[in-house]
Amino acid sequence: MAESQNKFLLYAVAACAVIALAALGYAAMQGGSFDKRAAQFEQGQTAANAKLDAANAAIAQMNSRLDEFDAYIKARLADLEVTLTVYYDSDCTFCQNDELFKVLDQVEPDFKKNGVTINRVDVRSDYENILASGIDRVPAFYASTSDLQKQPAGAFLKSQMDGWEQSGFDYYLVKDGVIEVPRPISEMLTEPCLSGKTVLQYFYSQTCKACKRVENANGTIVNPPDKQASTAGEALAQLESVFGAALDVKPSCVGTKFAYDNYREIGVNKSDEELCLATQTPEKTYSDKAQAAKYHFAKVPMFAVNCRYLFTGFAPEIIKERICAAKPSLDACKTGATAGANATASATPKASAAPSASATPNASPTPAPSAAPSAAASPNA
Repeated sequence: MAESQNKFLLYAVAACAVIALAALGYAAMQGGSFDKRAAQFEQGQTAANAKLDAANAAIAQMNSRLDEFDAYIKARLADLEVTLTVYYDSDCTFCQNDELFKVLDQVEPDFKKNGVTINRVDVRSDYENILASGIDRVPAFYASTSDLQKQPAGAFLKSQMDGWEQSGFDYYLVKDGVIEVPRPISEMLTEPCLSGKTVLQYFYSQTCKACKRVENANGTIVNPPDKQASTAGEALAQLESVFGAALDVKPSCVGTKFAYDNYREIGVNKSDEELCLATQTPEKTYSDKAQAAKYHFAKVPMFAVNCRYLFTGFAPEIIKERICAAKPSLDACKTGATAGANATASATPKASAAPSASATPNASPTPAPSAAPSAAASPNA
């Protein structure tokens, strides 16, 4: 009995040992499988990270290319952009800046649509540098030479400026660009010429119909009073009684036409400069020519008050109005002192009766009809 129990116990222990060994073997097998799965997971994670890194690198490369493309587009747009810079003097009441800004507000949308940005610059913000750049008459419309060569905006702006030159703007070159200035009213930024009197420079030519009565080669008058009511020279003669000794008028004969122009128009085969030399000394002629060049105007009549305020006109009321706008302190310009001028003006038909529109009474910085053929008033205006 005891022996049977011992055997049973022995068998039980053996069975337990076998089961334990089997369990250990199974556990070892499972442990190996877990380690294998863990290694596989780690490999998969590494592969996924590599793919993610590759995707991030591709995205970064794409973003870099997008940045390059954006920079390229911006550069191309910059290449196409054109700027019209309008210089004005905020201190100049004579310049009619309010009218200038109204016109700019009106045209700005159309210019923007055609790729032209209008930039307004007050010369008082950087006076010395602007003056040093060659911009010495305002309001000035400036465009760089490079901008005018751009397509299509530059071509649009050039066509606009060409039209202005034909309809009432003076044109001159500065470094790297061109300037156009409205002829009816403008201001020189250079120092004025001051004396005890108000100096009125009057520029004319011997063939300017808006300046004087012009004769053909056969002696007939081209612009008789029944066809043209007034000339600038006649207007100045009428205004002598209005301003008296307070106004120092300095006539200056200048040339604006070549001999072939005069021959074609009035049959006189001489240039304006030759005609000036026939009535005054060479020294006076060349001095007047140099002064006109400083003012950058190409057509006459042209007036300058104290070498600063420039305007055009040929009717007495318009000339008086602009002299008074430049020098309101003159006695003839003060309230209650206008009777003589009004009487003179009322006796003279309006300037619209004349063939020239450069001196339109409603002077404005906007493009205006072109000036009358270059012509003259008597040197003794």
